[in-house]
Amino acid sequence: MRIFFILTLLSITLSCATLDKISGKRAAEQKNLCTEYYNIAEGYMNIKEYAKAIPYYEKAMADADLYSSAYYELGRAYALSKNWEKAEEVFRAFLEKDAENLDLQMSVAYILAMKGDFNEAIEMYRSLIEKNPDVAELQKNYIAVLLSCGRAEMAEEQFAAFSAHFPDNSDLSDLKAKITSALADKASDAEPTPASENGE
Repeated sequence: MRIFFILTLLSITLSCATLDKISGKRAAEQKNLCTEYYNIAEGYMNIKEYAKAIPYYEKAMADADLYSSAYYELGRAYALSKNWEKAEEVFRAFLEKDAENLDLQMSVAYILAMKGDFNEAIEMYRSLIEKNPDVAELQKNYIAVLLSCGRAEMAEEQFAAFSAHFPDNSDLSDLKAKITSALADKASDAEPTPASENGE
């Protein structure tokens, strides 16, 4: 009876050890697979195939150690493939955990503008600039957003403040040229055509 009990106990112990080994092997395989998915996604990002990277980042998120990195890169992939709704969802999720992160705030402001929520984007940029007046990149991004949403006059006003605050910035001449071009385009669009001048 005692021998049977020892053999049974030994059998149970071996079975548990075997299960642990199999379980550990499966976990390692799953981790390796998620790493592969992440690397495939990165490869697609490197060749600018952003939409193709998305499902692989999603699969990589199954690994807890890769989750945050994969989720962040997923947000970037959404943004770069112009899926603004999904990109906003990802970056706002990060912003909830790190509300003072300027890079995340700038990303959300940019995404808002790109999805057409111009007024909300402009208010967000203004607030960020007020709190971070010495961040040149923030002001440059704001000017670029204003130009992209057809608000050349506002871009010109912001440029005046930007150039006064950062007189040695290397991007001044490029920004000025873009603003001048946008204003000229707007002026030519506003000019009446010969037909409208004649009342036709």
